[in-house]
Amino acid sequence: NALPLWCDWDGEKIRMFTTCDTGKVRRLAQDPRACLSVAETVGVSEAWVTFEGTVEILDDGGLELACRLAKLYYEPEPASRTIDAWTKAGNRVLLDLTPTRIRSQHH
Repeated sequence: NALPLWCDWDGEKIRMFTTCDTGKVRRLAQDPRACLSVAETVGVSEAWVTFEGTVEILDDGGLELACRLAKLYYEPEPASRTIDAWTKAGNRVLLDLTPTRIRSQHH
C-alpha cells in the first residue's frame, strides 16, 4: 500500500511514525519487509530515491519524532495544536527501516 508519511533519514536508518492500530503496523508485524520511495513534486525534473529493507516496530520514540517533524513542516500554531492532539492520543509507534538496497535517479 502506498501511503504518504513523514520520515527522517540519519544516513543509516529511516525513521517514521504512525499510530499503533494502523493496517501498515499489522502488516509489518507479520512481514517486516518494506519499501519507501521519495520523489520530487510535479513540475520538477524527475528525481527519486527508493529504500528497500526491513522495519522494526518500536513502542518508544514515535511521539518524539512526530513532534520534531511537526515543528519542521507546520507553522508554530498548527504545530502546537497537532502536537497537543498527538500527545493526548498517546498511540504513536516508531518505524525503523534499515535499508538493504537503495536506488535513485536524477535527471
